Amino acid sequence: MERTGRIKLVKDGVLQGTAFLDIDAEVDSDGGEQGLLGLAFPVDYETSGSFYIDYTGTKPGAPQPPTRICRVQRNATNPDLADAGSLSLLLEIAQPFSNHNGGMVAFGPDDYLYIGMGDGGSGNDPNRNAQNLNALLGKILRIDVVEGGEGAGTGGTQYDIPPSNPFATGGGLPEIWDYGMRNPFRFSFDKTAGDLWIGDVGQNAFEEIDFEAAGSPGGRNYGWAVFEAARCNTNYTGTTQTTCDELSPDVTFPVYSFANPSVGNAVIGGYVYRGAAIPELQGTYFFSDAGKSFIKTFTLTGGVVTGVTDRTNDVDPLNVLQQAVSFGEDNDGELYLADLAGAVYKIVPVPPEQGEGELEHYTADVNSNNRLSLSEVLRVIQFYNSDGFYCAAGTEDGYSPGAVGNRTCIAYDSDYDPQNWRISLNEVLRVIQLYNTTTGFQPCENGEDGFCSI
Repeated sequence: MERTGRIKLVKDGVLQGTAFLDIDAEVDSDGGEQGLLGLAFPVDYETSGSFYIDYTGTKPGAPQPPTRICRVQRNATNPDLADAGSLSLLLEIAQPFSNHNGGMVAFGPDDYLYIGMGDGGSGNDPNRNAQNLNALLGKILRIDVVEGGEGAGTGGTQYDIPPSNPFATGGGLPEIWDYGMRNPFRFSFDKTAGDLWIGDVGQNAFEEIDFEAAGSPGGRNYGWAVFEAARCNTNYTGTTQTTCDELSPDVTFPVYSFANPSVGNAVIGGYVYRGAAIPELQGTYFFSDAGKSFIKTFTLTGGVVTGVTDRTNDVDPLNVLQQAVSFGEDNDGELYLADLAGAVYKIVPVPPEQGEGELEHYTADVNSNNRLSLSEVLRVIQFYNSDGFYCAAGTEDGYSPGAVGNRTCIAYDSDYDPQNWRISLNEVLRVIQLYNTTTGFQPCENGEDGFCSI
């Protein structure tokens, strides 16, 4: 998904040349926090063909591009394309400033659409939106997007209000699920437990991660702008320590926060890991920060955060991540990370130090200096694609990945994808990466008979 208004499709590992959806003319992405910001597929997408987007749209004469929540339909004859002409407005929310547009949309376990709305922008919520139950800004919204809805809500005619919304019958706008948010740019639902996790971007003191257990009735006040995380925000007009003391019993404080700017300055809410590829991380919460681009995890047990771990060097050993902006999750619970520079990365397990293959030492680190020069990399290519590279256990063809009774020769670390018995440039670079880390391909200081294990 690109801020300028395009959604692109990757099929079988290949980026398709034609965009799945292109609404560039509808999207205003001039501001750094504006553009196409959210995408959500309902559970019935395969049959309904409908999906939902959140973007700031062009509107001549408006002080700022408004937030629009729209339904889009998949092309009737080509599932690899969406029908831009089917764009249907569900909800439009005016924006007074260019920043704090929120942007996340996601379906909860209840199949309702949840929408993250920032407080309207500027600093310290000058329009006092976040605590105002008659404003949709500074909130998490929840709507029923059944097609042909009766339009009982504030701003649209194609959705309904879930009767269990906390203000469905009065006391506030019926779309509101939670309030007191500054800019809940990214949130997620635990794939297994159904809990709601919210990354709410802070002002200039703290970044926060909020937690809402599955089955919550909603209506929670997360405190902004009276509080920034658990700190009394006396920079908010009219707020004193007395104000904070009086509101405090009604506020749900974050389960975790970190200092801004020393640790980070724009939290990127992530996901609880529910995949199978890295079983030791099952149930841990991943998060990042757009300013620092670290990758960290923790676990939450009984409302207490433990095991906060910086995994940046594990996940990004070559420091290629420039600016983390969003996590993603696939149907298997495996996680992805989007870089504002234009790349999408999958978080995968580190290759084991002791693998099932053996490699002749002389095919790589020829001068035994524990580094790979360009000529030595080329030598890897030369020997890999000739009789000079062979399996320690031996086979007639010299390369038999996965064969019973034989060792697998570096199929994972070099002839990676596809396994075509050839090394492309990106696969060579993968060899360099693994060779120069402590968890992958290693020089064989204690090898026997000229071989080293991988």
